Amino acid sequence: MDFSQIINIQKNENNKCVVFSIFAGYFTKRKNGDYDDFIEYIDKAMNTCVTTSEKLYNTREIVLYVDLKKTYIKNMDTGMFKKLIPFFEDKYPDCINKIVITNIPGFFKICYNIVKVFIHKDTRKKIFFEKKIKQGDDTSVTFSNNLEDLELL
Repeated sequence: MDFSQIINIQKNENNKCVVFSIFAGYFTKRKNGDYDDFIEYIDKAMNTCVTTSEKLYNTREIVLYVDLKKTYIKNMDTGMFKKLIPFFEDKYPDCINKIVITNIPGFFKICYNIVKVFIHKDTRKKIFFEKKIKQGDDTSVTFSNNLEDLELL
């Protein structure tokens, strides 16, 4: 698995923030459930994001952007999320300004309901799900904190 395809870091000058992007469609579930090297890679990338945000914008907060395009149920490993969520909540408390999740597949509600119990309630308030609204030829985008508000693909 090429971690650089999954994780991307960039600065957003318009919003004065550092964006930590995750492209989940490139993630491959491991049969042995060992993700230590992946978690280490994410940890280093997260540290880079926080450090860069401090230098450029005088804040430790970053925006986490999660793109679920081309993500399938076979890619999901809830065991990894159960380890990953508390690790980062402990190591990087209050470093997330907002989490934006986009291109949400239909099965995501089930997966999210399984792992959300491991996410601190204050962190859950920072999670926004993209909702696309088609109006004729135009598509507009709104965001909601409540996954139940969305009509998923």
